[in-house]
This record gives sequence, C-alpha cells and structure tokens, in this order.
Amino acid sequence: MKKITVDSDVLIDILTSKKIPEEKRKFSSEFVKQKIEFGDYIGYISAFTCFEIYKGAKSEHANAKKLISLFNEVGIDCKVAEKAGNIRRRYIKSDGDSIIAATSLLTGSSHLITWNKKDYVNIKKLRVLTPEEGLESL
Repeated sequence: MKKITVDSDVLIDILTSKKIPEEKRKFSSEFVKQKIEFGDYIGYISAFTCFEIYKGAKSEHANAKKLISLFNEVGIDCKVAEKAGNIRRRYIKSDGDSIIAATSLLTGSSHLITWNKKDYVNIKKLRVLTPEEGLESL
C-alpha cells in the first residue's frame, strides 16, 4: 500500500466547524474518507499533530480519538528530532511544521497533505498537495 502523511490543519478542519469554510471542510473530510479510511493509502500523522488536535478538542475529544485512530501515529524519537532539526535550520520557521515534514519523509510517504503548502516549500524530496489536489490526482 501507498503511504501518505496528513498535516494537523486537515484534521482540525474535520473536527471543528468554527470559521472553516464549508467547501474546505468538505475536501478535508472527503480526502480522509476516500484515500485513507476506505482507500488505498496508509495514513500517518505525527505525535505533534495529536498534540495540536487534543489541545483544542475540549468538546470534540471522542471524535478526535476516532479520527486519529484512522492513522498510524509516529512518535518524536531521536531520528525524527534529528531530521526535524535539519529541516528547521534550512527551511521552516515552525518547530511543529519541521516535525511534521520529517515525519512525512521518514515514513516514506508519497505526499504530505496540507492546506498550508507555503509552509513546506523548497524541502527536498517532500511532495505536498492540498486535500482538494489529492482527491484529484492520487
């Protein structure tokens, strides 16, 4: 099976209706459903993604657990930390985005799915698509 890593923003879109345009939320939900839950991809998320989801999931805790259960969670060990540190120094201003990019690369994922493509520009060997693009091309 093919592998894919999903960024926090995509999962947060699914879990919350606050300030998320309906069309964007629909693409996020459909991507996870079609490509990971019922599709041909093994989904990965970083432990940092779990942190980002749970820090804001007060009333959505049960739904968050169910959504996260669709993915393989990748912990932040020394290998991920080393890769993330190198990415952080070269390309990205955010520690979290560096960890997520490292997770995608180290799992051998074909793509990182995110609405924030600009956060991951120029990272060698990292291919990035939005959920909408992923529905069309994967």
